[in-house]
Amino acid sequence: MATWTYFHNLDPFIIQFTDNFGIRWYSMAYIMGFITTYLLIKWLTRKNLSPLSKNDAADFIIWLAFGVIIGGRLGYAIFYAQSIFIEFDSEFPYWELLKIHHGGLASHGGIIGLIIATILFAKKRGFSTYHCLDLTVFGSLGIFFGRIANFINGELFGRVIEGKTLLAVQFPQEMFLWVSQKKTESLKDLSTVVTKIKTGLNSDIWQNWVYQFGSDGNYKTQIYSTIHSLIEACEKGNKEVIASLKEILSYRHPSQIYQSLLEGLLPFLLVLFLWKKKSLKPGMIGGIWALCYGFMRILGEQFRMPDAHLGFRALDLTRGQWLSVAMLICILIYFVLIFKTQKRETQ
Repeated sequence: MATWTYFHNLDPFIIQFTDNFGIRWYSMAYIMGFITTYLLIKWLTRKNLSPLSKNDAADFIIWLAFGVIIGGRLGYAIFYAQSIFIEFDSEFPYWELLKIHHGGLASHGGIIGLIIATILFAKKRGFSTYHCLDLTVFGSLGIFFGRIANFINGELFGRVIEGKTLLAVQFPQEMFLWVSQKKTESLKDLSTVVTKIKTGLNSDIWQNWVYQFGSDGNYKTQIYSTIHSLIEACEKGNKEVIASLKEILSYRHPSQIYQSLLEGLLPFLLVLFLWKKKSLKPGMIGGIWALCYGFMRILGEQFRMPDAHLGFRALDLTRGQWLSVAMLICILIYFVLIFKTQKRETQ
């Protein structure tokens, strides 16, 4: 089925201080994305390919950071999880919408936030909006790093492999999918695995939890907590747990790696080449990047599992794919605006 197989047991923390607090690979991916974008824009200023100064470039990155994070979080809430608008608890910062450390940043929302931040920055500093939009394409490396971080976190994993492939990965996080889809038979297969972690559980108790969960939804919290413990055991290298889970987990596409290359690295290499083409109209590079990203997102999601609470939408496409279709339509309108603007300026 696969030339190489890999059992995912990577730790999402670079450095961990408490159970839920530390330096994560995901946050480092964003930091690296902003740093590389700044360095590349500064490189353009040295080559006299941009009117921005070094200080302008630094300020621009700050504007982009706020735009991406705010837009990404709001986009996630609007497109994927509307419930977090009304979820509050007793832990700081109390409102679920503000708890970015819980995960949940939508790429399309981040792009919208980035565009708004770019327009505001350009207007405030007196730069060409189209030129500044062109500069944002270097953030494509941030998408590359972000998808790699998704893989490290074991999130947004791929669909079950059918046929032959080069690499297949078993993700312990798949067990959460069994809970959301009430796959009680798969959960029952964990009855011997749960005895290998120090929680006081035995097979009979686990089987009762699963039975109650399947019939009326009880014990969902206990099941979730136990799965968390199993994943933590994998991250800590528990050989017994890993060996047992290898027997029951599906072999899946490492779709995060595919998407890091398709959505991040490939569009970046394309626009890096285009920046040398001085004949391109301002705004064209940004538009070409968006077209490339939209097409690659649609392609990459063919290997990715849709969000469990959303499933497949019309025509068996995911929510992300339909958002990308809408993005492509918007980009075509954007190109029309570019040509109209350029035509007025030459008259």
